[in-house]
Amino acid sequence: GRYCKNASVGKKFFENTFKIGDSGRQYDAVLIGSLRRLSVEPDVVVVYGQPVQIMRLIHAHVYDTGEKISADTVAEAAVCSSIAWTHTYKKPAMGIPCRGDRAYGGTQPSEIVFTFPYSELERLVSNLEALGGENTLPIAPHMDWETPNMGDYAMKKEYLL
Repeated sequence: GRYCKNASVGKKFFENTFKIGDSGRQYDAVLIGSLRRLSVEPDVVVVYGQPVQIMRLIHAHVYDTGEKISADTVAEAAVCSSIAWTHTYKKPAMGIPCRGDRAYGGTQPSEIVFTFPYSELERLVSNLEALGGENTLPIAPHMDWETPNMGDYAMKKEYLL
């Protein structure tokens, strides 16, 4: 196949793709829409963004929890897998959108995905505001600084003689 050497590897590949249906059928349908237009509260929010933007969302999550974000991926079905992970464990996740998401969903080459429970939305927004100030984007490079040489890596006078 396209991503796996043989059927045995393909089976393992598919098994390693996190799915809600792994424990049997739970739903008849999935409702997808813009947060502004949905008439019901969703279970999971999906955000596409540049890695530096997703980094800020991770910081917002970590700000008052100290908990890491998981990325469980084989780089295929990653958006679906991230949604399933968040829905199942009620925790944020991140993923690398797959070829299909990029070809048919319009996801840009520089974008990754972040998913989180809708119940966390207000907390994340509040934490982004609390982090504000120096944490704005884009992050400016620090140009007025010289990297110090440390210990064994420093050039010593006797090496030059």
